[in-house]
Amino acid sequence: MFAIVGETVYAPGQWAAGQAQLDEFWALRAAQPGFRGALQVDEGGGRYLTLLLWDSQAQWEAAHPLLSAAAARLLAPLRAGPTQPLGAGTVVYDTLTASVASA
Repeated sequence: MFAIVGETVYAPGQWAAGQAQLDEFWALRAAQPGFRGALQVDEGGGRYLTLLLWDSQAQWEAAHPLLSAAAARLLAPLRAGPTQPLGAGTVVYDTLTASVASA
């Protein structure tokens, strides 16, 4: 499994105001082969940390051009600036998806 962690800051009030755009983007991302899921953490002040899980780096790379274009169209108007990548790599420890699979 492959994971990406990023930080996004939304302009004041845009998270709630842009819910339709967020939902559209999330649905598009969820439909991509190999997408496993996401966790988004509200740090306050419009700052969100996101963890994205993919079956493989290759599947993420295949989906990235489509998702980048959709993010530019749907999400960029809501943001205070571009998403900052914090890290990416192979998942080496996972209790989250293991517990979901056994539920």
